[in-house]
Amino acid sequence: MPEEKRTIHVLKDEKLGVDREYVAVNRNAEVGEKIYTLVDGGGYFVEGEYGDVHDVGSDDVRAKFESNYDNERWFINHEKYHVLEPTDIVLIDGERYRLEDRKAEVGERVIHVNKESGETNGIVTEATMVGVSEIEVRAYEDFDGDIIEGLSHGYYYVLTPVQDDTEPKESDVITVLANLGAEVAELKRKNEQFEQALGWNEMGPGHIPNLRNGLSELKSVVSVLEEKYETELERMQAEINALHEDNIRLGEQIATLTADIGGKTELNGLFIAELLIGLKKAGL
Repeated sequence: MPEEKRTIHVLKDEKLGVDREYVAVNRNAEVGEKIYTLVDGGGYFVEGEYGDVHDVGSDDVRAKFESNYDNERWFINHEKYHVLEPTDIVLIDGERYRLEDRKAEVGERVIHVNKESGETNGIVTEATMVGVSEIEVRAYEDFDGDIIEGLSHGYYYVLTPVQDDTEPKESDVITVLANLGAEVAELKRKNEQFEQALGWNEMGPGHIPNLRNGLSELKSVVSVLEEKYETELERMQAEINALHEDNIRLGEQIATLTADIGGKTELNGLFIAELLIGLKKAGL
């Protein structure tokens, strides 16, 4: 498979409204994720082009690419692209910041975010006071025309500056940060899949012990049923054997009775014949 040309990819994060750094990961994409092509697509897309995944199949995905050929979505095999996973690094006014989900301190820059949808207006402000449940910020007007003067804890990201080299380049430190960001993104994605598969959000943390207890009870029930089945099978086999023996004995008894009846019938016939002859001689 061709090697990835760039370690870090900078793309517009539509939800955050700012540029964000992504790293390429060699795995199958999911619907809604961004991909980076590794080969030329015969005119439908070119090598090194970005696309948004709309459908996922067993062998390929269908994506909307930047070139937007014929204004359609086109198929690309799994081995011919890399998935772009977002890191915690964003670019604002040419500066790199790390998104940190924590309580802000006075003087730090923050950006509002809706944690349910992950969306934000992309407007950066500064914390002027930190309270128990919220922070006060330098007032700004959002896109709806509302004046925002405070943000609740848990509904903003702290923007922590990332120190770069004097000349922007793919240094070892940046590469390590990018790799760490990819690993964190992958772990978050797998954790969400595991929690969904286990019903964590619906059942709560006690769901796994409940599953273990339920499985143990099920095994016990199956064991009891197996013992009952074996016992019943042995009983039925014994009854079949007994019926077979009774059938043999009944056959022998029928044969003896038939022979006995036949003998008595023959004697009675001779007796009757002699009796009739005697009666005739007597003139009766």
